[in-house]
Amino acid sequence: MARHYSTQEALDIIMHSDCEDGSSSSSVDSEADTEEASESTEDASERFHQISRTLRFDDKLSRPRRRDDKLAAFRKVWDMWTHRLPMLFSPFSDVCVDEQLVPFRGMRMLVTPHIKKRGRLTRSSAAATMMSDLQGAAAGPSLISERKSRRQCHFCMDRRVCSTCCKCGKFICKDHSLSICSPCST
Repeated sequence: MARHYSTQEALDIIMHSDCEDGSSSSSVDSEADTEEASESTEDASERFHQISRTLRFDDKLSRPRRRDDKLAAFRKVWDMWTHRLPMLFSPFSDVCVDEQLVPFRGMRMLVTPHIKKRGRLTRSSAAATMMSDLQGAAAGPSLISERKSRRQCHFCMDRRVCSTCCKCGKFICKDHSLSICSPCST
C-alpha cells in the first residue's frame, strides 16, 4: 500500500532524493564494477517511481473552489517556494537590473519633433573652418568633371555620358576609365 506524504515531506523527498542505501545517484559514473552500477541505477529508478507514485500535489476535494486558479494543481507547493525565495536571494543596494532581465518590448523612433527639440550643436567659426578644410582634404581633387551636356563615349560610341576626363576633356564612360581616360594615364 502506498504511503501518502504531506506537502512538506514531499518537498523534503524531492530536495534530498538520495538512494535508499545512502549513496547519491550521481555516484553511478564513478563505480568501476558494472553490476554495482546497474544495481545502483535500478535503485535510483525504483526511488524515482516510488516518488512519482506517491507524490500528488493536487487535492481532488478542493478542485471546484480552485477552478479559476491556473496554479491550482501545485498552489500549496508554489506558495511554499515563493515564501522561501527571499531567504535564498537577498539583493543588496548596489544591484543593477540588466536589460536582458527587463527587456523593452516597445518601439522608439527618432521622430522629427525630438530632433528639432534637441537641435544641433553650434560650432565656433574656427571649428567650422577647420571642419570644412578637413572634409575638403579628405575628398581630394575631383578627377572627373561633370558637364550638363551629354555626348557619346569617345571609345565605345554607343553610350551617352556626361563624365569627362579631367586632363583632356573627352567624354568617357565608366567601363573605359575609373578616374581618367586610358590615353591620359600613360
